[in-house]
Amino acid sequence: MILAAPRRVMLVSTVLGLCLFGDTLLYAALPANVSSFGVGTAAVWLLLSANRLIRPLTNSIAASVYSRVGVRTPMAVAVAGAVVSTAAYGLATGIWPLLVARILWGTCFSFLRLGGLLTVLDASTDHNRARLMGMFYTIWGSGSLVGVALGGLLVDLVGIRWTFVSFATLSAIGVLPALG
Repeated sequence: MILAAPRRVMLVSTVLGLCLFGDTLLYAALPANVSSFGVGTAAVWLLLSANRLIRPLTNSIAASVYSRVGVRTPMAVAVAGAVVSTAAYGLATGIWPLLVARILWGTCFSFLRLGGLLTVLDASTDHNRARLMGMFYTIWGSGSLVGVALGGLLVDLVGIRWTFVSFATLSAIGVLPALG
């Protein structure tokens, strides 16, 4: 079938999508609920950009780690880190714990994204590489959509803490496929 993709490409795409739930929800929840996070309005820009500021460094580290030990274990560790950072968004308050969580997430995202790309490259040929890359980006990008849409609704219905902890639990589902 023309739209079929190798199982491991589908798995890594889905795992990354699950891990994005908390990150993307934070972009909506933090500015709308600054006081619930125990930070001032001026801290919002720093917290929302910290994950991107760390990635030039962590992208290089991820590449080095993957070239030495392969994809499986670093991906599983990155998923676990994403779970911790997502839970921290709901449980921690104050700029320093949240800043550490954002730096952790940025580091994990470097590993998750590169691990996903390496998985697609390994599973593809010259004849299906672009299609598989497109599927990879579409599936994990759907995690952003679900995270912000469903998460925004859940924050309003049940609160910030419960929503982020629930999203961390959903992200934890990704640890087993990342190991497989």
